[in-house]
Amino acid sequence: MDIGIPSLIQQPLVENAIRHGLMSSLRGGTVIVSIKKGANAIVSFTVEDNGCGMSETKREEILNPAVNKKGVGLWNISQRIKLLYGNSLHIESAEGIGTKVCFDIPT
Repeated sequence: MDIGIPSLIQQPLVENAIRHGLMSSLRGGTVIVSIKKGANAIVSFTVEDNGCGMSETKREEILNPAVNKKGVGLWNISQRIKLLYGNSLHIESAEGIGTKVCFDIPT
């Protein structure tokens, strides 16, 4: 696909999957990056790992700007996507299973 991806969107998601998902576990793991062009000229991006995952509470904290926290990487990415495309990140995660972060952009 010949599409432009804004800088500092995909790379930090992969970095987070490695650092917070896989490196938190002694068993290592896998990160899968997929980019698919779907219907209505929408491109879907997914970064998925089979690392340690996170609780629902942690997932909500990550995307809630009102909570005082050290890391703001995913929140910043979500805000950039919202500003540029009108939607935000979607995060699915389960402790001990892994995390999937997705977003869609128009082409």
